[in-house]
Amino acid sequence: MKLLQVTDPHVAPAGKIIYGVDGRERLDACIDDINRHHADADLCLFTGDLVNHGDEAEYANLKGALDRLRVPFRLMMGNHDDRAMLRRFFPQTPVDEDGHLQSVIDGAEGRVILLDTNDPGTSAGAMCGKRLSWLDRQLAESAGEPLYIFLHHPPLAVGIEYMDSISLRNGEELWTHLAPHAARIRFIAFGHLHRPVSGLWHGVPFHCCPSTVHQVALELGPQAERHLNFNHEPPCYAIFQVGRENVVVHQQRFMENWKVMPRLGKPGM
Repeated sequence: MKLLQVTDPHVAPAGKIIYGVDGRERLDACIDDINRHHADADLCLFTGDLVNHGDEAEYANLKGALDRLRVPFRLMMGNHDDRAMLRRFFPQTPVDEDGHLQSVIDGAEGRVILLDTNDPGTSAGAMCGKRLSWLDRQLAESAGEPLYIFLHHPPLAVGIEYMDSISLRNGEELWTHLAPHAARIRFIAFGHLHRPVSGLWHGVPFHCCPSTVHQVALELGPQAERHLNFNHEPPCYAIFQVGRENVVVHQQRFMENWKVMPRLGKPGM
């Protein structure tokens, strides 16, 4: 099973520049690279903050970009997104019985679970009781299959003070629902941080992919004042090669166009 992750494209109205970057232009370049090199992927997951303010002009611009993508895709909610507007432009996006944009995909290598962590009015995320109950049912119905969990907000602190203050507020509560199934969870993937981050959470591997637009500066530890700085580190998308025994994650920098130089001489390094 080959999965792609694109996150935090923050698409603005056509032609608008945010922090020195045209989000639509970057997303177009990302889609071009996917279409060129990874059109064989089973699914591309867009893990939230699809647009910058959740308004009509932004979702229209996003739709123009995604109409060109040759890989099946699912859209997920971030703190910058609006559920009603997203469904208006992408009515095929699955919705649960309580109106949250949550869904599952059952593939050859197990069950992919997409969570909705949007909490209107705040940049932080939350999983309410109804969403957690839905998750319990999806976990119970997965019949011992491997699990792959995707969400927008990180459920743990990563050491970047400002971003930790707007992560998933009830991450440990989420863990109590996941814990009985921990042995089956192959990885947890999220966005929101605009940084490449990986590690273990309660012993489960996690991965965060950088944004396709601006990145968050790496400033670890306590800061003198509450602030957030951005920079222009390379944008990426992620490629998950999922097998029964192994999962390999690649991050593709799609804007740099490095020259490929065939190796000279005898085989080997």
